Amino acid sequence: MCILVEEITQLAMKYPKQENIDKMKAFLKSTEANSKGGAICSSIPFDKLQEQWVELHKSSDRRDIDFALSLKLGICTGLRSKDLLGLKRFNIHRDSLLGKCYVEGIASKTGKPYKKPISEDLYNSLYASAGDNDESLLIHNKGKAYQHGWLSRRIQRAFKKEHEAAKQEGKRRGQRITIGAHSLRKTYGMMLYKEKGINAARIGLQHDSLITTSKYLGVGTEEQIEMEADVFGGLV
Repeated sequence: MCILVEEITQLAMKYPKQENIDKMKAFLKSTEANSKGGAICSSIPFDKLQEQWVELHKSSDRRDIDFALSLKLGICTGLRSKDLLGLKRFNIHRDSLLGKCYVEGIASKTGKPYKKPISEDLYNSLYASAGDNDESLLIHNKGKAYQHGWLSRRIQRAFKKEHEAAKQEGKRRGQRITIGAHSLRKTYGMMLYKEKGINAARIGLQHDSLITTSKYLGVGTEEQIEMEADVFGGLV
């Protein structure tokens, strides 16, 4: 992704404004066409997620409770599934002086530190769910850690209509679109974008550039191209 940003910047410096816009659009299309990524994960409406975890908390099955906690954590933190499912008791904190609770750790994919606020209710639920020592996983199944596939399958079963709608949209667009574990991170980013703007989403998702965030969320790309052209296009 750093190479993509560098090449876009070089294009912006090389061409006048209008030509710059055309070149960057063509470049973005070519990189998307040549990418070898798998299925695109769609976001899930927040009200549907909320309905699901309210219902799950009525269950006596530990796996249902863990799934509800996974949904809440994913929406509150935007963590990737490996980090989300790998959280341990020592990752959750309560600052009694400030009255704040948060999740803190290092992102496994990027090595970037993160500190994400959570509600006191979620903190208490996580703490109650944790094992008796600092090495116990927050989300576990009889001592065995849940995996990305488990979370994706649970999400697809719980949100059948949304999953089918995503697949149909993929057929319409000639792409593979689905919902799964990564949908929680996508939903987190979309909620930040809608409420606070693209830069807030970039910061929350820990992206290095607005182009990355725009492409990831599928929003704001045209606006971002225009903005970069305004900045760099007149320098030549």
